[in-house]
Amino acid sequence: MFIGTLAGITNGLGAWFLFASLESGAKASVAVPLTALNPLLTILLAMIFLAERLTPLQWVGIVLAIIAGAMISYETAETGVHQT
Repeated sequence: MFIGTLAGITNGLGAWFLFASLESGAKASVAVPLTALNPLLTILLAMIFLAERLTPLQWVGIVLAIIAGAMISYETAETGVHQT
């Protein structure tokens, strides 16, 4: 029962932070895909508390996920051209 309650609380907090970021002006095209990186936290916690070991292929997947998150959130500077 404790695990289920904890999972519900963390899921609710994640949704709350997502909506708070959208409300403060984050682009949905950036914020929503970044929520797909939640399993990275699970992996980190499993490594710390359960002494899980990752294979080289899993490390490649983690690195690619982090790179993809950085690429999604990257924005170029304005070029000064404004459309009216």
